[in-house]
Amino acid sequence: MSFLIPPFLLSLTLAAPPTELHPEPNPLVEPGTSTGIHAHSGQGGESRFLVAEESLRLEVDGDGLSMSYEQLVDRYAKLTGAAFTYDPETEQVLRSRRIRLIEQIDIPPRDVPRVVETLLFEAGLVLILHPSPDMPIVRVVGVESDGIKRLRSRALQIEESELEFAKSHPATVVMLSVGLPNLDARAIGNAMRTLIVDTNISQIIPAGVSHGVVLVGTGSQVAAHADVLRGIDAAANSTGTAARAKVTVVELKHGRAESIAGLVRVLFEQRSVDTASDSTITYPSALVQVDRRTNTIVIRAREAELAEILMVIGELDRPVD
Repeated sequence: MSFLIPPFLLSLTLAAPPTELHPEPNPLVEPGTSTGIHAHSGQGGESRFLVAEESLRLEVDGDGLSMSYEQLVDRYAKLTGAAFTYDPETEQVLRSRRIRLIEQIDIPPRDVPRVVETLLFEAGLVLILHPSPDMPIVRVVGVESDGIKRLRSRALQIEESELEFAKSHPATVVMLSVGLPNLDARAIGNAMRTLIVDTNISQIIPAGVSHGVVLVGTGSQVAAHADVLRGIDAAANSTGTAARAKVTVVELKHGRAESIAGLVRVLFEQRSVDTASDSTITYPSALVQVDRRTNTIVIRAREAELAEILMVIGELDRPVD
């Protein structure tokens, strides 16, 4: 079996710094382990994610086929200095599938993690990273495998300062606590759950009675959810009316979320009132955020404005003849 990879997935760029690794308990190395040719060390303390120290070439044969996914994992292990492990079921998947490309691709070191992990995620595989001062251990797991929810609890715990690095690791499962001082964590957590595409990997969990949530998912998923939540929280703080506002998530069926959200912002995000001194005050009456992956709009507004916004979205979200 092979997969045709769109060229745009292989033309992404991100300047990734070297990796610093901190000790954590390592799992037992299972059969099917690929080991890097050198120990992985870090500099500067910017990130604990894997980085490649050399470029990667994906060659193509006469039938448009490149290496197998097992060979891809072997190469990623050598380039990052990590030891990759997987169970026999995952090993069979890696061996039986090959990458299909239009032409040969040379990937510079800074782009290797993003491209390789995009390929793995598109094939239904994720990575559980266990940093180590000598050699990180990375477990390759199928998204639909029986043990994925158990392994999800071993997600790499990151700080908000690491989100930029997380974005370039779309197969590495991470966990992040996000403080939301101006929001009801339980209400926003329940509303945001509709953004989750793969419940085997992603979670949005209210952090007890505190103003915050815990995000679990791949690096790029968690980074996207964190961006939406921070925007909503910042808007609630600027209006000073967090307690009176409600959060609603609308999944569009026909229209593009970005286009419809743009119209809603023009109509509702700014309202003006005249004061007794004949001056005019302009304030935001609603916050509208977009999740492109799910074609979803997240709205935070007072009940009166919310009803109007939902009516407008309903009129706009219609099939085009």
